[in-house]
Amino acid sequence: MKLFIYTCLIFLIIAVLTALKPSYSYAVQASNTSLTFFQSQTDVDNTYPVSCTGCAIPFSECWNDQTPGQSSCGNGCVDPSTGLAGGQSWAYYTFNNNNCRAVDASNGQCTAAFVFGTLACSTADKFNSSNPPVLNAGLCSCAVGGPYKTCCSNGSTVNATEIIYNPPNPAGPDGACGNNTPVFCGGAGQPACGQAACATATPTPTPTPAGCPGYSPAKNSPATAPGPCTTGTTCQAPCTDTCVDNQGQTCSSTSCVSVWACQGSQWYNDGTYYSTCPNNCSGNCTPNTTSTTCSITLSCNR
Repeated sequence: MKLFIYTCLIFLIIAVLTALKPSYSYAVQASNTSLTFFQSQTDVDNTYPVSCTGCAIPFSECWNDQTPGQSSCGNGCVDPSTGLAGGQSWAYYTFNNNNCRAVDASNGQCTAAFVFGTLACSTADKFNSSNPPVLNAGLCSCAVGGPYKTCCSNGSTVNATEIIYNPPNPAGPDGACGNNTPVFCGGAGQPACGQAACATATPTPTPTPAGCPGYSPAKNSPATAPGPCTTGTTCQAPCTDTCVDNQGQTCSSTSCVSVWACQGSQWYNDGTYYSTCPNNCSGNCTPNTTSTTCSITLSCNR
């Protein structure tokens, strides 16, 4: 009888000690650390019951945008040991020291278990369906800030582009001005959002025309010489052009004075010899005389 009683007491003591024993009663010293991501603390305890010490982690919190591992709010949820992203989209994860857990106790392989904290979003601009030209601010907490940008084109409002993700952003679709001009608005020293903001934007400049029309191609180079023009049909005075004489010599005034020299038995101008004096040029070329010159004046046609 006594033996039976002693045996029962031993089993009872073992049962009590087993009940009091935590699920991860001993610690493994980490020799390498990976990162894992869980939906709840219960999931962590059930998956990795044995604890580790010395988990090396690069951050204690991380965020995921639409694509896990990427975030405009802070560290993306990426395991640096493998480069692999983890966790769900639009989520915020945190790590605490109790979640350094053993993956393989025999070799010190441990994991830093991150637990889902709350939904997260991005700081990207948010589409405003009730006022499409105006973008609202995006916040990591998934709250949507107030209007702070207006999409403009040539001084007028244009609708922003709606960007819908899969899975959807909990804060609603993002928005962007695309090729149009975003103008900050609604803040201190800024215009009101909407048309008032676009009125302050520099309008898209009208392309400068190739030149002022109405000039003679025979006497001007180029045929439509550049100058301060308006919308491309009317020349705004003074509109200067480039004047050329009938031998191709150029000058920048409204009349051209071309100097010709007599060298040998030919007239010389701008590196070219001519056997006869050009039109509108008076004077004779005396052979072997280099001092004889003549001048001609041609008015530019306007």
